[in-house]
Amino acid sequence: MRNAVVALVATLSVLGASASWARTWHVERDGSGDFMVIQDAVDAASAGDVIEICPGRYDEWTVYDNGIQIWHNYVLIRTHNLSLMGSGADATIIGRDDGPPDIPFTDGIWAPDVGTLHVENIGFERLPMRGIESSDSRLEVVGCRFTGPGENGIFGWFPGGLQVQDCRFQDLNDVGVLVLGPTTGAEISGCQFVNSDGGVS
Repeated sequence: MRNAVVALVATLSVLGASASWARTWHVERDGSGDFMVIQDAVDAASAGDVIEICPGRYDEWTVYDNGIQIWHNYVLIRTHNLSLMGSGADATIIGRDDGPPDIPFTDGIWAPDVGTLHVENIGFERLPMRGIESSDSRLEVVGCRFTGPGENGIFGWFPGGLQVQDCRFQDLNDVGVLVLGPTTGAEISGCQFVNSDGGVS
């Protein structure tokens, strides 16, 4: 019995230590947080971390060369299992307020092969391509807003599953959510599709 108790305590200690490794980073435009730019917080984060993004418009972008084509992304994610938490879809905004940059192939968030990515309460505006593009991952999007002009709100293939809940897609040139194969288990609920070429494809 004593050995079982010791083993249980040891197991709980390890689990507690693992949970304590996760960190919450704060992005504040006024410099009072850990970072002022979302990409800087993403680059510093480790697997399982949470990035809380305070109100403001975030319009910095980075360049990603996949060997075939050069893409411009406001946020490029390579770390597994991150959560990006905004302050509201009308408060935390990724994209420019005076039209898209004069460069093609621009995504708000590009996240290839990142395990699970959770994005909540963020607005995406005036992005030439997509609000969020991901591949070979699980994507969870809650309470976000995708406003054109642009192609899609969400685009990619999600073998780990796709969950889109309580989002608004408006003034897009193509469908709001474009899901490619292989995708396993896509659930889209409580969303609005306004003045776009379609809802889900």
